[in-house]
Amino acid sequence: MPTFLTALQAIGGNTAMQEVNYIGINENNKEFIRQDQWSVRFSVPPRAVYYPGEELFKARLRDFTGTPPAEINFITQRIRGFDIQQATNVNTSGTYTMNFTDREDQAITLMFDNWRQLMSDRDTRYSFRKEDTVCEVEQMIYNTSRFGLRKLVYRDSQPESFDIPEDVNSEDATGTLSEVSMTGRYQHYTRLFLNV
Repeated sequence: MPTFLTALQAIGGNTAMQEVNYIGINENNKEFIRQDQWSVRFSVPPRAVYYPGEELFKARLRDFTGTPPAEINFITQRIRGFDIQQATNVNTSGTYTMNFTDREDQAITLMFDNWRQLMSDRDTRYSFRKEDTVCEVEQMIYNTSRFGLRKLVYRDSQPESFDIPEDVNSEDATGTLSEVSMTGRYQHYTRLFLNV
């Protein structure tokens, strides 16, 4: 009767690519981090701005884009034809975008318009002080059991721009003016890993 070698016997002492096996890749059924398990709130709302409350804010927020910058700054010196590089620091400021679906009460749209007015009044150009119009935004990422995995805090944030639709037409009864958005600018962020 012929004897057949197993795959493990056939490769002999070769230990390359041992990680390519189901048991290792399965990792005892550890779950992936899902993109749809999140929440965003103003951990510190802007002091002078009309705020409709956290419950309404969260209920109407459709999505949030705010991945902090990842680039590292370098010093580069050219010496005898070689570029010698040294890492220096990282950028901790950036932008995020919040997209909402507002309702007939216009609570989110009113918040945005009030905020813009306090930063620079349309008619008088009067501005409230920065300390009265900055906020702190907290983004939480959860696992499927809704335990926090990661928290990002965007500090000293102010709006950079608002998108409040006001284009109308008499032909399309399915159109809506409810999709409003804000792009904010923050001066610094912190990232906390909560499950390690």
